[in-house]
Amino acid sequence: MGELRLTSEKLLFLQPHGVISDIPLALITDVTTERRRFIVVRKTAMSTSYRDSHGKGLHKAWFITASLRCWLDRLCQMVPGLTPGWRADEQRSREAENRSSEGHLVRIPPALHICSAGDYALKISQKGLERLAAKLDPDSREILWHLCLNRHATIDELAALISAPTHMHVLFKIRQGINPTAEEVLGCPVLVFEESRFDRESGQIIPFSWWLAGKVALTPLWREPEIDVFDEAHEIKVIADLPGIEEKDIQVRTQRDKVLVRIDRVEGEYRKEVLLPAPVHADRVATSLNNGVLVVHLKKV
Repeated sequence: MGELRLTSEKLLFLQPHGVISDIPLALITDVTTERRRFIVVRKTAMSTSYRDSHGKGLHKAWFITASLRCWLDRLCQMVPGLTPGWRADEQRSREAENRSSEGHLVRIPPALHICSAGDYALKISQKGLERLAAKLDPDSREILWHLCLNRHATIDELAALISAPTHMHVLFKIRQGINPTAEEVLGCPVLVFEESRFDRESGQIIPFSWWLAGKVALTPLWREPEIDVFDEAHEIKVIADLPGIEEKDIQVRTQRDKVLVRIDRVEGEYRKEVLLPAPVHADRVATSLNNGVLVVHLKKV
C-alpha cells in the first residue's frame, strides 16, 4: 500500500519510508491494463512499460488503483507519443457485444437493457441465484458468481476468468445460457450490458461492462475459496480469500501439521483443512482479516 503521484516529469510510488518506484515519463513506452494476481485474488492493474535509463532493456511495473481509468487517461495526455491502446480494446469489446452470430454489426434490442435502475433488486434472492447456479455449466456459473461478488466486469475480464478463446464464447454463455435459464428459474434475466453506468460505490463512470441486475450482495459459502500456503524462513503463512465474511464468523484451529478454517453463517457451515509443509507451534498463532483476506501466521517448531 502506498501513494501514487504524477508530476510533470515522473510517475512516483511512495510509501512512508521512502520512494519505491521512480519512473521518468520520458522513458515510458506503453501503459495498458492487465489482470494480475494480488495475494489470492486477480485484479485489473495498470501495467506500465518503461526503458531502463542505464540501457539494460525494458522493465514493467504494475499498480492497482481504484481510479484506473483516470490514471490511464492522464498518462496518455502527459507522455509524448503514448496512445491510449486500452481504449481500442474496449471499443473492440463494445463491437463484440453488438455482433450477431452471423458476424454483422447490429444494435442490441432495448429489451436487453433491463434492470439499470435495480427494477428486480427485491425479486432476486441468494437462494434464487443458488438455484440458478445449479442449472448452469461450470463456466457460466463462474461468470455469475464473479458478477455477484464484483458487481460488474468487462468482456475482457470475463474472458480471462474462464479462459475463453474469444469474446463471442463469453457472449454465448450469457445470452444463450445464463439469461435464458434465469428467465426460467427467476422470471427475469440477471445480467445486463451497459455502455456507461455510474457506480455509486466507487463514484466512477464504468464503461462497456456487464452488470448483475439489481443490487444482490451475497457470498456463496459452498464455493471453494482460494487458499495459499507460504513456507518462509521462520513461519508459515496461510492466506484465504473470504469476501463478505466477518471476523466473528471465522474460527481457526491449529495443530502441529495442519490448520482448520471454519466459517459459521446463518446460511450454513464451511470447513477447510489445510495441511502444512512443516510442523508449527499450535499455541503461537496470529490471525488478521482485511478486505476479505484472512492471513494466519504460524511459528515453525
